[in-house]
Amino acid sequence: MLRVIVFSILILICFNSALAQHVTLSPESIDDPGYEHVKVIGQAENGFYLLQSNISLQIQKDNVGFKNRKYKISFYNFGLAPKWFINLEEVKDEKNIDVVVVFKGNAMVLTSQWQRTENTITYYGNLFGEDGKAIISNKKIGTINIEKGNDVKKARVIISHNEQNAMVVVEEDRENDQVLHLMTLDTALNMTLQQKPVINYTTKQFDITDMALADGKQVAVIGQSFEKNQNGQKQKLIRYKLLLLRKDENDFEESIISSGERSITEAALSIDNYNRKAVVAGFYNDNESFAGTGILFASSLLDSIAPLEIKSVIIDESARMKLVGERNSGANTGLYTYPIRKLVLRSDGGAVIIAEAAYYSEYSYYDYFTQSFTRRTEYHYDNVVIMSIHTDGTIDWSGVLRKDQVSMDDGGFLSSFNTVLQSDHIDLLYNSDNGRNNEVSLFTINNKGVTDQKSITRTSEHITIIPQSGKQVDENTLITTAIQKKRLFLVKFELE
Repeated sequence: MLRVIVFSILILICFNSALAQHVTLSPESIDDPGYEHVKVIGQAENGFYLLQSNISLQIQKDNVGFKNRKYKISFYNFGLAPKWFINLEEVKDEKNIDVVVVFKGNAMVLTSQWQRTENTITYYGNLFGEDGKAIISNKKIGTINIEKGNDVKKARVIISHNEQNAMVVVEEDRENDQVLHLMTLDTALNMTLQQKPVINYTTKQFDITDMALADGKQVAVIGQSFEKNQNGQKQKLIRYKLLLLRKDENDFEESIISSGERSITEAALSIDNYNRKAVVAGFYNDNESFAGTGILFASSLLDSIAPLEIKSVIIDESARMKLVGERNSGANTGLYTYPIRKLVLRSDGGAVIIAEAAYYSEYSYYDYFTQSFTRRTEYHYDNVVIMSIHTDGTIDWSGVLRKDQVSMDDGGFLSSFNTVLQSDHIDLLYNSDNGRNNEVSLFTINNKGVTDQKSITRTSEHITIIPQSGKQVDENTLITTAIQKKRLFLVKFELE
């Protein structure tokens, strides 16, 4: 009996250690009225930066001139203790705050000032170090000219992999085309290169889906290309296009990403700085089906003009059913509704695709009590497919995280997952149940395709993570926000 008791205690201790030793909740809540949207945006040597705002931090495209935008940036040590915060309303100097990012371990705040009489926008940069002190204040970066009456997107900042360059991107929509205003900066926010390439399509003909900046300052853009039918109506997506801009040029080199007569249904972009290539990977389907039937892997040299190299592999029906399952194969979902969440480049030139079955549905009904129509939106975040692709386009291995996350009228903010990339495996963290019985679960797949799955919090702990707010801060650590008993906290996951 004594041996049984001792063994039970040891099991309980080991079980508690396995569940809790890698999970740390911040000692204090980070709730802040007026700054409801929160995101971990990057790390420094001794901690990480937290951005809070009164508007969503997930929107990439936004119009210039939203006056009520507010931001607050905070710095925490890796023990989740706050060190300082800055209300950015106090430093914007009557300018618009466009974007806040972490650049080379410092918080970079980009502001802008629009002179409407001159149709110009001038951009200014600020840098704050991890000690909270201003390194650079209100430094003029550059000015762009905008044609009168054109729509302009809020600027965004793209950072190169080596973090030696940051590029300010401003999209201007014109009547017959689009123009990108590009300003490349060094770590002291000096503008080292200014370009103004034209995309010879309107936004209705070509919609930019992703951009990337190479370490050598080349720019890659991919987008969805549309065409009109005989009645002048926009048809379904028919192809993707890759646009490459060399360091000292102002014109894009355009390539069509295709697989014969098949349509590309989803594509993602990344830069292979080691092999000096822009890499695109995605799914395609044949003209008779909306279910994804293959994988496409394309690459283009960054330093010289050469034809786009495209390779593809067909996924047969049995393999596709194994990946998406019976449920996701029905109603024409398949791989067609699997947006690519992350494209991870392998050291040998291949890539790992991480894609999630994500979609939403809308419906309306008449409420006889209120005598009005009610509109509802249902958000679905289902299975995650992970596929490792060889340089010849073939699949080395694949795995599936099977989940079923459904929510109503909330944007799905508790759904989806966080990714932690380690040297020999990939970890996915997600909520197993967005209700009262939730546990934070961990799905792991190694570089041979072997998977493992377990819970790393208990139901009794009442921790529900907000995946879209998190970020990996070192090789095996993820910090994100979480809700516990209706209060908002930071939570750190240290994974093996």
